[in-house]
Amino acid sequence: MYFFYFALKSFNFKSLLLLLFQIKIGFLMVGHTHEDIDQLFSCVAKYLNKYRASTLDHLRSAVENSYKKLPITSSIISYLHDIKNWLVPYMQDIRYHSKPHQFKFVLAQTGKCIMSYKNWSTDCTWCECAREMDTLPYLLKESPADIPVLCTPDFSNADIPKLKKSLASVANFLRIEERDWWEEFLNNIEEITEGMYCTTLHV
Repeated sequence: MYFFYFALKSFNFKSLLLLLFQIKIGFLMVGHTHEDIDQLFSCVAKYLNKYRASTLDHLRSAVENSYKKLPITSSIISYLHDIKNWLVPYMQDIRYHSKPHQFKFVLAQTGKCIMSYKNWSTDCTWCECAREMDTLPYLLKESPADIPVLCTPDFSNADIPKLKKSLASVANFLRIEERDWWEEFLNNIEEITEGMYCTTLHV
C-alpha cells in the first residue's frame, strides 16, 4: 500500500486519487492459508524433482519453465528501499492491528488515508479505529517530505569463509561450470551487490 501511495503521489494524481483511491486488504485465518500461489510452488517442486538447479540462474530458469498455463518471468532484485525507517517518524501509534483480518484504506477529501477494519470477511460492518488520546484513524501523521534511501547490503552475519568450505565439501556433486559459478559468486559477492545498490533514487 505504501509503494502504491508513494508511486501515485509522485505523479501528482491528487484529484484522481480523491475519486479512485480505495484499497482493501484481507488476511486468511490461521490454518486456512492455502492460496493460488501454492499451486505454483507445487509445480516448481515437481519440476525440481526432475531437473537439477544448482545455481541461482538454474533456479530462475526452473521457476519460469515449471508452470505451463501462464508465462512466468523471474528477475533478481537489484535494490531495495528502506520503507520502514522512512515511515517510522510519520507513523501513528497503531495498536491491536494483529487481531482483525480485514482492512480498508480510503482517501478522504482532506487528502489523508483513513483506515477502517472488520474482524472477518463475512462481517457486514466496517469499524472505525478507536480515537484514544491524540490518535486519529490515519496511518500517517503527515506525508513524508523526503524519499526513502536505498538499503545497504550487510554481510556481517554471513560467514563467507564457511560457505566456501561448504562448497568444497559438495564439489563432487557439482558440474565444473556450476562449481565455477559458485566460486565466482562467493569470491565477488560484495563487489557484485555493491554495484546493485549504488544507484540514487530520482523522482
